[in-house]
Amino acid sequence: MKKILLIPSLLVVIGLNSELYAQTVVYTENFEAGNSFTLNTADVSSTSGTSGNNYWVVNNVFTGGSGTVNTCLGPFGFTVPGTPTQPAGIQNNPTSNYMHILSGAAVGNGILNASFMAADGFCTFNEYNFAAMSNDISTVGHDSIDFSFYWMCTGGAQSYGELYYSLNSGTSWTKVNVTPQYNLNGTWTQANVSIPEFAQQANIRFGFRFVNEVTFSTSEPSFSVDEISVTGYCLPSTSTITPVACSSYLSPSGNYTYTTTGVYYDTIPATSGCDSIITIDLTIEETFATITETACFEYTSPSGLYTWTSTGSYQDTITNTAGCDSILTIDLTINSLDNTVSVTGGTITANESAAVYQWLDCDNAYAQISGETNVSFSAITGNFAVEITANGCTDTSACTAIDISGLSEEYEHNFKMYPNPTNGVFTIDLGSISKKFDVVIYNALGEVVYKESFNNVDKSVIDLSAYLGLFVVELIDESGTINRNRIIIK
Repeated sequence: MKKILLIPSLLVVIGLNSELYAQTVVYTENFEAGNSFTLNTADVSSTSGTSGNNYWVVNNVFTGGSGTVNTCLGPFGFTVPGTPTQPAGIQNNPTSNYMHILSGAAVGNGILNASFMAADGFCTFNEYNFAAMSNDISTVGHDSIDFSFYWMCTGGAQSYGELYYSLNSGTSWTKVNVTPQYNLNGTWTQANVSIPEFAQQANIRFGFRFVNEVTFSTSEPSFSVDEISVTGYCLPSTSTITPVACSSYLSPSGNYTYTTTGVYYDTIPATSGCDSIITIDLTIEETFATITETACFEYTSPSGLYTWTSTGSYQDTITNTAGCDSILTIDLTINSLDNTVSVTGGTITANESAAVYQWLDCDNAYAQISGETNVSFSAITGNFAVEITANGCTDTSACTAIDISGLSEEYEHNFKMYPNPTNGVFTIDLGSISKKFDVVIYNALGEVVYKESFNNVDKSVIDLSAYLGLFVVELIDESGTINRNRIIIK
């Protein structure tokens, strides 16, 4: 009888590309916490179940032993050597769980470590034993997939291990061709297999087969496997998004906050475990603007929330067309004017100088008084106001009441003036010839605008057509008696 012991072995690196991308672990199996492989399947014309001379088991037995097996040629004694302990690279070494082929004859003699019954072409026939991953794994998003495992298998050239892969959930299997096959090795060795077909697969599985053809070798142990891993280099996915935000935008990873329009980059883990690189073409809709405004007396902000009455720099916030805040800086100039008046006698004078004036008749629905556009207005009797334009502003004074009907009648019998009101030319009638009298005329401010002496006349014609307003005419006779009257020049 021929016996060969196989013990799990793992990866040797084959053609690993040096990528700039991160290497990630897609799958691991060390048989320490359960088993993700289905043992002794009928895949690839293999013996199914544990009824044959050899079959797959998972345990942590490394001690050999001796026994007897009955064949067609009679009973034979055999010895299974101890399985080599595992190197430091294997978890829970030196005697951790591993997956291996076990001889049915060895089991019958209480020997549970890696061993196999060799085929001799006479009594013990060829056997093929398959162990396959029970579930799919995905390598989508990964390049340069490495299938790594520790292995061991002694025996002749016709007893060896094989590695298979399936891209359709185990429906069909493809052998990974390596030279030499996994045999003629009595120590734990790490293998690393990488072929292009492993990459970018959504339903990939891996499996091992022990091939026991005609051999007369008595070497041990059998095909053994441990510390399986599938790694690959992530192929980062790329995408572009065009978000629109108001004042700020938090990146998809949550690591960055952007406050200005621009193009940014962010990285997040994808479902494959690889990075997803996102180009962010960001638009920040919050706007900032400075406007310059000039107003009279007061200014209401664009939002309507504020009213300002003095020159200065202010801020206001309104909603723009995107529904975001628009922050306005308002450089504001407030202009004003003095809309008060002063009254002297029957003359009203605006207190705002260097302006444009228009006097108004308050008793006639604020009708403009024709020709009355000076700073002062001499009224007869009524209520009057002035519309003032200055510094780009227009305002109207309060109405002022004027009543000159109370002028002393004692003066009127001494001299008369006509016409009154006048266009500027009027006659002073003394009623009789006077040897001498002086005429002094004052404006509303008390300033002398006319002065003249007359002798031996009873009438005199005065020309004040250069003036407008209310004036006081003072007549002084030869005895020094003063008589006064008022006249309006329009």
